[in-house]
Amino acid sequence: MTDPLDCEFVKVRGHRVRDKKKNIDKLFALVDKASRKALREDNL
Repeated sequence: MTDPLDCEFVKVRGHRVRDKKKNIDKLFALVDKASRKALREDNL
């Protein structure tokens, strides 16, 4: 299913203190925020 997309799924642990966030945590936060915003705008 994901082969044509050439993507990788990474499990991101729960909430962390800002100082202990890794790059993947920061990337997840950006994607999560953008997807939630898009969903809200789509439901208007």
